[in-house]
Amino acid sequence: MLTKQKGVHWQNMYGACTLSALMLGENVSGWTISGEVFRDYYSWVNSFEATHPDYGAIKGDYEDKILVETEAAWQHFYQYHPPEQWSYMEI
Repeated sequence: MLTKQKGVHWQNMYGACTLSALMLGENVSGWTISGEVFRDYYSWVNSFEATHPDYGAIKGDYEDKILVETEAAWQHFYQYHPPEQWSYMEI
């Protein structure tokens, strides 16, 4: 597994760096994503797991790190499911 880190592979300028809750389930990108939804004015997902029939599995948290099977899996996932950035002060 490869490790992708916040601050190295993606930047966070606002405090919160999360996956959209709308991304859970089966997506047209081919990724099936699961995770716990948090709600407090916004809805978001911190820790998540995702699988793809061609790219394999990914798991992690955009607040910290993501574990991926291959660089191609990371590129494809990040293209279709990048982090949302927002401020915790907004809730």
